[in-house]
Amino acid sequence: MGSPERRADERQTRQIRSDYVASRNALLRAAERLLAERRDVNFSLAVLAKEAGVSTATAYRHFSDIRQVLRAYYENLVDELIEEMSAVPADDPPLERFEKACRVWVRQAARWSRAAVYIRSADGFLARLRGKDAMVTRLYEVLAPFTLDLMRGGEIPTQTPEFAVLVWETLFDERVVVDLMDSLHWSTDRIAAELTRSALGALGRRDA
Repeated sequence: MGSPERRADERQTRQIRSDYVASRNALLRAAERLLAERRDVNFSLAVLAKEAGVSTATAYRHFSDIRQVLRAYYENLVDELIEEMSAVPADDPPLERFEKACRVWVRQAARWSRAAVYIRSADGFLARLRGKDAMVTRLYEVLAPFTLDLMRGGEIPTQTPEFAVLVWETLFDERVVVDLMDSLHWSTDRIAAELTRSALGALGRRDA
């Protein structure tokens, strides 16, 4: 079991680790709020720390500048999307899997899209994929099997997987989701249904 001193040290270490994770998460949630409200990335770590309810020194322990914050925020979004996409049952029929993945995508984007539109890369999806961008590569590796299953199942014509994912990713751009929510006041269910139909049509499914 260890000595009382060792157990006390272990508890202290766990608490420090927990506090670190909590303050980091608070900073990332604050970044999302600031991005959505200010509609730009021109805020300082001091402003971010105030919004998060932590000290500026704590903010600097996590990030050296706002670029690191935005990178970490985007990584979190990709991680969450990948996690939910990966949970779609692999043994479902290809079309049903694709439709479920589309609903996951819209549901996620509806939450963070107003913030994410301000931190998009100037480079295209395929350019970043070919450039070995780690996040884009991970996202592609999750999305590509959905389109390949559609091809194998005869739901869409055989085509270059990179192109199929590019078409899908373009139609589900967070700016499109925001526009449909704000301008047409569509629900997330309707957005998912309409974009799914559009994506299938763009990928060559005749009765989409």
